[in-house]
Amino acid sequence: MVLLGLPLLTFAVFLPALACGFINYDDGVYIWDNRFVIAGLTPKSIHWAFTTNFQSNWHPLTWLSLMLDAELFGMKPAGFHFTNLLLHSANVAMLALGLRAMTGSLWRSALAAALFAVHPLRVESVVWASERKDVLSTALGLLALLAYVRFARAPSWRRMALVVLPYALSLAAKPMLVSFPLLLLLLDCWPMRRWREAGSPDELPTFPRTPPRLLFLEKLPLFALALASCVVTIIAANQGDTFRPLSQFGLGARLGNAMVSTATYVGTTLWPHDLALLYPWAPYQPMPKVALAAGVMLTITLGTLLLARRRPQAAVGWLWFLIALLPVVGILHVGRQSMADRYTYVPGIGLAIAFAWLLPEAGRSRAFRAATVVGCLAILTAMVAATRLQITHWRDAATIARRTLSLTHDNYMVHTLLGSALLREGKYTDAADQLRIALQLQPGYAVAHSNLADAEMALDARDSKGLVELHLRRAMQLQPDNLRYLGSLADLKVYQGQFDEAEAHYRRALAIDPTYAEAANNLAVLLEKRGRAAEAIPFYELSLRHEPRYASAHGNFGLLLLRLGRYDEAIAHFKAVLEVEPGDAVTRKRIGLAEELKHAPATTEPGGPEGNPG
Repeated sequence: MVLLGLPLLTFAVFLPALACGFINYDDGVYIWDNRFVIAGLTPKSIHWAFTTNFQSNWHPLTWLSLMLDAELFGMKPAGFHFTNLLLHSANVAMLALGLRAMTGSLWRSALAAALFAVHPLRVESVVWASERKDVLSTALGLLALLAYVRFARAPSWRRMALVVLPYALSLAAKPMLVSFPLLLLLLDCWPMRRWREAGSPDELPTFPRTPPRLLFLEKLPLFALALASCVVTIIAANQGDTFRPLSQFGLGARLGNAMVSTATYVGTTLWPHDLALLYPWAPYQPMPKVALAAGVMLTITLGTLLLARRRPQAAVGWLWFLIALLPVVGILHVGRQSMADRYTYVPGIGLAIAFAWLLPEAGRSRAFRAATVVGCLAILTAMVAATRLQITHWRDAATIARRTLSLTHDNYMVHTLLGSALLREGKYTDAADQLRIALQLQPGYAVAHSNLADAEMALDARDSKGLVELHLRRAMQLQPDNLRYLGSLADLKVYQGQFDEAEAHYRRALAIDPTYAEAANNLAVLLEKRGRAAEAIPFYELSLRHEPRYASAHGNFGLLLLRLGRYDEAIAHFKAVLEVEPGDAVTRKRIGLAEELKHAPATTEPGGPEGNPG
């Protein structure tokens, strides 16, 4: 009952997450603005999931899980948060079951799982919809761990295959667990004690003693998968713009940041406070700060190793924390952050284990044990309160951005995030102010230029000062093949009546990505406006071939077919609009008009394509 109650407690604690919205930092490219995810589990989307390195990552299972949510819930944020919450609750249950199976201790296993479950550092991984990869990869990794416990009791290659499969799937969701084979070697030492001297007393005789050489050999398939995952991850990162070469961030700066961030993770685990969405990279950490952090890390490491014979739990928990953190500590640096709360999701398990097994053993008197129970309950209660408070900061993009800006300095990415959020809310002046601050801090940030162009366009539709075009062209200088910037500049040129240049931009976008349905639709609208309807037809067909549920393209193509007298085809496209937007009254009227024209041709002019392209 205790172990079953843990996932229910976890679900209850994180329940307010269901009221949170999407965050316009990755949630757009991962979910609500990703045409493959929006389309759901189609053959084309599934193929894309396995072949793309989009966002500098190869994680097909994460894409598939998001596509499944889109199938089940549409674009409702609550559905995506619900799945994250289910996965986190399952992780808590599997962690508790695994620890119980390895140690035989019910209450310590439950305490470790509870500490992991409700800690405020978990909020980012659970409440941020895009971090599906964290909770999904960990779920599959813990499934592999449960299979490994079964293997360790009676080793066989068939049982090892049941470890390898979920581990491979875990790496296909996120390569966070590349250190998994090393973590299993730690568990071989304690609590399973497979790696022990002959003649030493058995804590759990159900795990037979195994020669060290064999412990390594049996894990060769896992090491091979980890190595392959590292290679794929580096290739994917190099193909994007998030991988930072040593020439940009030197090794000394990376080591200093690794020391400071690791010590900070320990500090925020013990005292969770000032948790932010993005901690900006600092080129150089002050040497006294690095030295202090290194001293703390060295002291804890030496202390736990000296106690390893009498208290192996401390050494195993601490080394789990350090080893699990290695892939994200910043030596191979990806992104613009110096650290991230989500990076503690798997490493935090080690600290929870160390605490849960050391604290109850600190005294043996009944009074001390009672005090320990009360103290643990107080800690868990405080964590629940802090986690609930942290969830409120993730209510929407503007809230978490303002919270982060109150805790960090010179954070141009979060100023951009806030500006983008305000832009979506129609607060154009405030949005422009935030985006200008971002560009003062980082003049070469293309996203801020593009978003500021949108804000300037909203504030001055005539673009009398030319600021919209200025910022769009600057964004394109920084990222020449960015489809969004090309499309926005083409839309601007249509608005300005410069159709030749607009057409050239749309065609360039389609040359870069022939599946870019929006550019194909907008080019078709432009050609139709220029009296070249016959040329527009193939581009409408191209758009709908790649986006069968693209309502605007169906509507525009339907109007063109209506004018051409192809009434049955026009009606079919109008009905396709209603499948996506059932409440569209204008489209229903168009169907009625097409039916009238089909049976009794009239002189009624059905009109042209709607609005400006884009």
